[in-house]
Amino acid sequence: MKRKNNKSQNEALEKNYQAGEENQTTASEGLAVVHEQVSDVYNEGTIDQEKDRERND
Repeated sequence: MKRKNNKSQNEALEKNYQAGEENQTTASEGLAVVHEQVSDVYNEGTIDQEKDRERND
């Protein structure tokens, strides 16, 4: 009985571990997308600042 219990616990833990890995991958991909978006906005802001400086000179 104890072995069967351990086996089912191990299976449940394995499923949770796999789900955790999938969530980590999804989170990493999402973070990469956000980083790219922030970089784009930052670069656009920098370009706009340079254009404003050129206009004011």
